[in-house]
Amino acid sequence: MKLDPPRVNPPSLVDLDDATGDDLARGTDCQRIEGATVAGLRVGAADFRESELVDVRISGSELRDCRFLDVRFERLDAPDLGAPASTWRDCEIVESRIGSIGLFDAKIGSVRFAHCKIGYLGLQGAAVADVSFEECTIEELELSEGSLTRARFPGTTIADLRLTGARLSHTDLREARLGLVSPVSALRGATVSSSQLIDLAPAFAAQLGIRVD
Repeated sequence: MKLDPPRVNPPSLVDLDDATGDDLARGTDCQRIEGATVAGLRVGAADFRESELVDVRISGSELRDCRFLDVRFERLDAPDLGAPASTWRDCEIVESRIGSIGLFDAKIGSVRFAHCKIGYLGLQGAAVADVSFEECTIEELELSEGSLTRARFPGTTIADLRLTGARLSHTDLREARLGLVSPVSALRGATVSSSQLIDLAPAFAAQLGIRVD
């Protein structure tokens, strides 16, 4: 089967107006926010459109049902951030440090992560398509009951990949460094390298009840 690569479009950012962290409570529209610190933000069903956030710190905040369309985050510092049931399209998150981000039941399409350090990425029940993780470090990636279509992970380390009930299609893991994968049977629909298959062999054997002596 031909492996289709992700179709990722860069955000469209033209003629941005300067804004402050206070504007985040209302969403953004063609705005640029730099150097802001925001804590305890609670936003529901707001739109973030054609905007850029640079050197912004967001902690203890939840952006439920929000839409992120053509948004670029650069050097985002997010110790704990929730965006359940959110929508992401044509976005970039680069050179960022994220302690924990909960994107439960989100709809994510055409998103690029590059040079990010992520402690916990929660995608339970999320529909994820056309994503690229480039040179990232992810301690725990939780995709239980979610779907992942047309994804690639060049140079990315995933220490703990959780896939219970997940559905994968055109998911290219060949350039990723994988740690624990559970369950390995959920890798159906993914492509791995021969060396990765050797590393995963003990887990496959254990699941099938094969004793290797």
